[in-house]
Amino acid sequence: MLRLLKIYILVNDVHLYQLKEQEPLIIQEQPLPIKLMAKNGFHFSKPFYIKNQSSENILIGIGCEADNGRFWGGITFSVLSFVIFWITGYHLLLLLANFPLIYIGYKFFLRHKVFITIEILKH
Repeated sequence: MLRLLKIYILVNDVHLYQLKEQEPLIIQEQPLPIKLMAKNGFHFSKPFYIKNQSSENILIGIGCEADNGRFWGGITFSVLSFVIFWITGYHLLLLLANFPLIYIGYKFFLRHKVFITIEILKH
């Protein structure tokens, strides 16, 4: 899924890789333990450590609160609420039209520690 922000993976605090939409990131062998962090410039994920060597590939998922679905869903909700407010004059709809902006601001600034997450999908 395309992210609104560019997300990078920092490996062992040395190597920086940019994530691209729907493309796997292959990291060559590194000395154990491997420390991974996802970042976008303002937000950092919690450090994720790979401590044991595995013969298989490890699939890791990177999650971000700002994805296309939430972005376009919020814009659609805001526009529809505003248009219905304009037609009906019901002021509660004007307040609801601003809810998506308030929500993403809350996620972006107040819950910044969980804005980007790393989890194992397959080990």
